[in-house]
Amino acid sequence: VPYLRDADLRLPALGEGAREMHRRYAAALEGRYVAGREAARRAYPDTPLVVMGHCYVTSALLGGGERPVQVGNLAQVEAGVLAGDASYLALGHLHRPQEIAGRAHWRYSGSLLPTGFDEVAVRREVTLLRLDGPSPARGIESVPLKPFREYRRLEGDPADVRRAVDALPLASPDDPAPWCEATLDLRGPEPGLARELIERSRDRGWNLVSVRRRARQVAPSTTPGERFELRELDPEDVFARRHEAEFGTPPDDAMRLEFSRLLEEVLAEEGPEAGS
Repeated sequence: VPYLRDADLRLPALGEGAREMHRRYAAALEGRYVAGREAARRAYPDTPLVVMGHCYVTSALLGGGERPVQVGNLAQVEAGVLAGDASYLALGHLHRPQEIAGRAHWRYSGSLLPTGFDEVAVRREVTLLRLDGPSPARGIESVPLKPFREYRRLEGDPADVRRAVDALPLASPDDPAPWCEATLDLRGPEPGLARELIERSRDRGWNLVSVRRRARQVAPSTTPGERFELRELDPEDVFARRHEAEFGTPPDDAMRLEFSRLLEEVLAEEGPEAGS
């Protein structure tokens, strides 16, 4: 059974609340699995039945890079209703391999590869099992997979990340190029830093595939209740406020001068009406 959206199962009822919508979706999804399972049993009564589905069941654990908003509350259904008396329930959607509700023959296989750097520590595996008639699968064994490539997460201020890049082990040209990600704590703009880190990583045989700045929680400089219309602020004011919101300090004189120079170039290209 593929991933089934709300629109694949039913039309929303007028004035229906979120709780009722979730219940109707779960009931419709469970009904689809039950109907498919019963049809398979009628056609092949003595054959092991494997139920495969793409959904989010209750009691499952998030452990990869999933977020609750991505998983979707609508898809929470009971694994037992989906599996029934099937010999094996094989689920997809969550990235972490796991048993469901303590049943070894109800499993999420997990993704074969990380889908993000926040998943590099998640174990990857395949499952071997024996099917003998309609009884539950037995001899279930999880076999770990060797990573296809190496991944690293580099974090800290620019000096820390430079040292971490220089400490990366030299990559073998015979293996898939390893990937790394840099998350930086910046106190101000660092023009050219991303390109520098990419080149330093390349010298070690690594691909730096993502350079990000860690979000800072900076209190706004305006007083509570103070509001501005954009037309009340000139571009230099907007730039200064944005800089302070991002880095906690106003731009220095050199940065202000560079912004003014770039602004003049843009206005000159767009014509006299651009500054009106």
